[in-house]
Amino acid sequence: MQGSIPSETGQLSKLQELYISSNSLTGVLFEDHFAKLGELKLLDLSRNLFALNVSSWWVPLFQLREIMMSSIKVGPLFPAWLRTQKEVQWLEMKNTSISDSIPSWFGVLCYDIGLVDFSDNNLTWNLLEFKQMKKSPPDGNSPSIVLKSNKLDGSLKSFPSYIYESDLSQNFLTGHIPLPDVGQTIASTRFLILSDNHFTSSILEDLCKLENLKYLDLSNNFLSGRVPLCLGNLPDLWVLNLANNSLCGQIPSSLGNLGQLWILHLNRNKFVGKLPSSMRSLRYLQILDLGDNGLTDIILTWIGERLSKLKFLRFQSNNFHGVISDELCLLSSLQVLNLARNNLTGSIPHSFINFSMMVSSEPGTDLWVLAISPGFKTSRVEENLGTPLGTFCALNP
Repeated sequence: MQGSIPSETGQLSKLQELYISSNSLTGVLFEDHFAKLGELKLLDLSRNLFALNVSSWWVPLFQLREIMMSSIKVGPLFPAWLRTQKEVQWLEMKNTSISDSIPSWFGVLCYDIGLVDFSDNNLTWNLLEFKQMKKSPPDGNSPSIVLKSNKLDGSLKSFPSYIYESDLSQNFLTGHIPLPDVGQTIASTRFLILSDNHFTSSILEDLCKLENLKYLDLSNNFLSGRVPLCLGNLPDLWVLNLANNSLCGQIPSSLGNLGQLWILHLNRNKFVGKLPSSMRSLRYLQILDLGDNGLTDIILTWIGERLSKLKFLRFQSNNFHGVISDELCLLSSLQVLNLARNNLTGSIPHSFINFSMMVSSEPGTDLWVLAISPGFKTSRVEENLGTPLGTFCALNP
């Protein structure tokens, strides 16, 4: 739909739910557009081309349970009228052109809300407001706080462990990785995303108290030291991303205990030594990126034999040596293989023809990648495939 919203919409006194999201509506919404909507409980204005322009002292008649205003213009000031809303369970205001500080009153209000998403704005916040929320909400619900891609800075020593999802990525946070304030309650945190900040020091073992954690992303920071062994004691972990830090030592053998792991990113660190044999137990693993480290090993046969669900395998820029074993070609679901910039020798195995997921004859489909080191003889694989190696988008960096 195009055009503007008529102010007469505000006269629909019995209206309870208003969905007008994902259109091309333009203009400005004023207080008149909501004048008599006293029974409104759900308001979805997201992904349109209009702006919300109400005064800072506006007290709307409604008490909303769900507010969805993503990708419209709400800012530049933080919406003061939210303070009047006492029944909110779901609040999305990402990408709404807010360039302001989050007020202290909202730090109290947001912990009674199931989802708070103010990502992709220019918000600042006194992080003490975040840390001081010690008790879980009275109804027992675990809120999700999403504040990624803002201008949060300073250090945060701890965070309430009853938060279900905490996403503070793509900000300017410093100091140590914040630790869960577990206290006497069971940690409810499932998603902890702190990537793309300025965190330093090592990963402390207290993080392992988040025993129900499913998603841990600490990538693109300045972390150093060894990976704590206790991370292998998180039985429900799906994603572990520690990429682009300065972590060192050997890859802990305890990571082989993460039997539910789908994604493991350890690339762009300073890991050395061999791959722990315990990793053969990661039978659900689909993405394994160990590139840009100092690992010294052969391409182990169990990678092909045991990690049968792998779709993405990247060992680029390490010290892997020896030949590529035929067992690697047992990875029938593999879509990306990058072994470039190692010390591999020999010829590409005939059985590379089995990488059928890398070949597509359909125009417009995704291109997958086969990257190998210079010096391999490629004539065999072209002969066996009956198609140029370029079909694989082969790289020779």
